[in-house]
Amino acid sequence: MDNPLIFDVNEPEFQAQVLEASKQHPILVDFWADWCPPCIVLTPVLERVVKGYAGALRLAKVEVDEGENMRLAGRYALRGFPTVLLIVN
Repeated sequence: MDNPLIFDVNEPEFQAQVLEASKQHPILVDFWADWCPPCIVLTPVLERVVKGYAGALRLAKVEVDEGENMRLAGRYALRGFPTVLLIVN
């Protein structure tokens, strides 16, 4: 992605790129899948929200189709997609 405020993240990187980074600024986490039409529709909306906060908010995108990322979704007991969490530490 061209915008440093919007980034893809996988399970191994989640601790550092989301949980630790959320101590500095809030992070929206979008759990999505490419086969999910509502996920596709929500993406540009979330991107506009992040851009509207002028650097005060980040968007981490977790594609749940990948095995390790499904485990991450399970850790948060997610039951459907898209799911968006706001993480602030």
